[in-house]
Amino acid sequence: MSYAHFSRQFRQLFDEIGRGDRAREAGRHLPIIPLEQLRDAGLGAITVPRQDPQQPVASFETVLRLMMDLATEDVNVAHMWRSHVVFIEYLRAVTTSSEMQQWWHRIDQGEWGGSALSATMDQVSQPTTVSADEVGNLTVSGTKYYSTGTLASTWTMVGVDRDHDLALKRARQRRRHGESGVRVEDCLSAVAVVAVKQPRVRVRDDWDGFGQRLTATGSLIMKDALAEAVYDRPGDSRRGILNVMLEVTLLALQAGIARAALRDGMAALQQRTRVFNTSTGSTPREDDQLLGIVGELSAKSALCEQAVRAIGAQLDEAVVAQEATDAGRQETQPGSGWIETLVASQRAAITVPSLALEVCTGIFDVLGASATSTGLALDRHWRNARTLATHDPSVFKARMVGDWEVNGTVPSTYLAQNR
Repeated sequence: MSYAHFSRQFRQLFDEIGRGDRAREAGRHLPIIPLEQLRDAGLGAITVPRQDPQQPVASFETVLRLMMDLATEDVNVAHMWRSHVVFIEYLRAVTTSSEMQQWWHRIDQGEWGGSALSATMDQVSQPTTVSADEVGNLTVSGTKYYSTGTLASTWTMVGVDRDHDLALKRARQRRRHGESGVRVEDCLSAVAVVAVKQPRVRVRDDWDGFGQRLTATGSLIMKDALAEAVYDRPGDSRRGILNVMLEVTLLALQAGIARAALRDGMAALQQRTRVFNTSTGSTPREDDQLLGIVGELSAKSALCEQAVRAIGAQLDEAVVAQEATDAGRQETQPGSGWIETLVASQRAAITVPSLALEVCTGIFDVLGASATSTGLALDRHWRNARTLATHDPSVFKARMVGDWEVNGTVPSTYLAQNR
């Protein structure tokens, strides 16, 4: 279904959420109510088949455009939605068809997913583990610090290690299903789906980063927490969409921040009446040099958005091509569409973060000292963009894209990291 359909559905709510952005930032108020509003409005279910056949499923390009729209209004809320989108793509990559349908029903009913796949280095030295209790229930124990959206979610996806007994049991299951050469070590790394609201789970709002401060992240502490399900990490053959969505959704957030920074910077410029004595215009909005800077910032913001949209369109094309291949209607090299789309997303990951940061910094070049007022909170755009850019540093993307161009080496994503 087209972007226009979903934009009409959510535009008013996005605008309403945006009006509270600065106040929440100033008071460190988690956007729990805005997230509940989005959940009630059905945003969390637009990427899965619905029980009501009249409810359309959004294309990937549409999802990314909506994510940029929401990030423009409140990037913290958009990041929480991003975790939910990634939660869904993980389920798509690791579940069987029947399991998938059960999850789609839950999501259609308004249940929400968070992400707790990564830990600090101290926590990595003591891995989060899953084991079976005395009656056979799967339980998870450990701590994850990077748990975006989990505090406000129904479920969270947790990166875990199976204990030896469970890993041995899983290796035997896979061998019985025809996989040869499966070792116990191959079955250690897994993902567990854990209900957030249970007595053996605590989530602390202790994220101390200078950006993305209101994403309902922080320490997820589990002590023999019941796991709803435990799945193998997705293999290469099932990671196509997930690989790309992990990358491009971060870029969508940064593109939305750039648009917001440009919007807020221009609003401040339009209201200014004082000029510097070295200015070439009688008002700031008539200064040729300032207008030139604004034009450059506008171009950089637009390039960010176009890059994200292009990857979304490539994703949609790759899905159609894969479905045609699976149905025997065409012959293509397995996974070729996903590889091309992954390379495109990594090219964008080299350029979008720096362009977004340039916009967030550049708006101050057309304003005065008053633009640093904490009341305007223009610094939040740079802080948020800088924090997101550190999630997956572009320096590694440049090396991998170069290796692809010269040697044909397929890039990897940080999904390849076990913790």
